Amino acid sequence: MRETLLPMLYDDTYAGERYRYALRLRPLTTSHVPRGWIVGSDRPHEAYPCGTVDFPRQLTTAEIEGYELVPVPVAPDLQCERRDCTQIARVLRSWGAYCRLHGGG
Repeated sequence: MRETLLPMLYDDTYAGERYRYALRLRPLTTSHVPRGWIVGSDRPHEAYPCGTVDFPRQLTTAEIEGYELVPVPVAPDLQCERRDCTQIARVLRSWGAYCRLHGGG
């Protein structure tokens, strides 16, 4: 039986819904997680030494248990493109500097 190839999704261009899972015991490689993760979405996490990875779908219980993953909530407001997050951080830093200069913080 021939396997169906999944489309490659990339962290910097994928704008759909995300489901995050912690890599409990092993770092990210093709054999340590189910197929179809969002490429480039792996991130460090203070509670999980091997970090987290995002998927465009909820994994099944069998996948979560079989790959020894842990679901990690993703705050919807924090799902933004990197350039948007960078711009927000820049604005917040500027606002903080303004407040310090003018006695507001």
